[in-house]
Amino acid sequence: MARDLSTGRFVKTEQALNTIGDILIQEFRQYLVENDKYVQTDGVGLADSFVKTVDDKILEVFSTKSYSSFVDQGMPPGRKQNIKRLIQWAKLRNITPRYLGGKQRGRFMSFSTWARYLNRKLVNKGYEGINYVGNSYVKLADIIEKTLGEAYQEDIRNMLDRNISQINDAN
Repeated sequence: MARDLSTGRFVKTEQALNTIGDILIQEFRQYLVENDKYVQTDGVGLADSFVKTVDDKILEVFSTKSYSSFVDQGMPPGRKQNIKRLIQWAKLRNITPRYLGGKQRGRFMSFSTWARYLNRKLVNKGYEGINYVGNSYVKLADIIEKTLGEAYQEDIRNMLDRNISQINDAN
C-alpha cells in the first residue's frame, strides 16, 4: 500500500478520513435534531455525544451515550425495562404522565403507574428506531466514495513518484 516514506502513513487518506468523520458527525447531529423531538442540543445529549478516531487508516465514529443504539435501531418486543430508569428518563424530559381514556381521561397519573404501562407496551410491541446512522451513510455515500477515492489516488501517485525518482537517482 502507498505510504509516506517519512511517516509510514497514508497522509491524504487519513486527512480524508478525518474530514469524512466530521461530515458524518454533522449529519448524525442534524438528523437527530430534525427527527427526534426530545433530542437535547445543550452539549450533554445524544446529538453532542459523537466522537471520531482515525487510527491506522480506520475511521471509527461512535457515541459516548449507552442508549444511542436504542435511538438508532429501536428495541424489539419481549424485553422488560427497569421501572426506575423509565421514571428517570421521563423526568429528565419533563414528561407529565396522563391517562388517555376512560373515566380518568386527561388526569395526571403517577410516574410508577405510567412506567408500568409503558413497560407493558415495550414488552408487547417494542419500538422502532429512527435509523440515523443508516440514513446518514446512504445520504453521504457519494461524498464518502469520492473524497476517499481521490485521497487514496493522490497517496498512490505520490508514492509512485517518490519510488520512481529513487530508482532514477540510484541509476
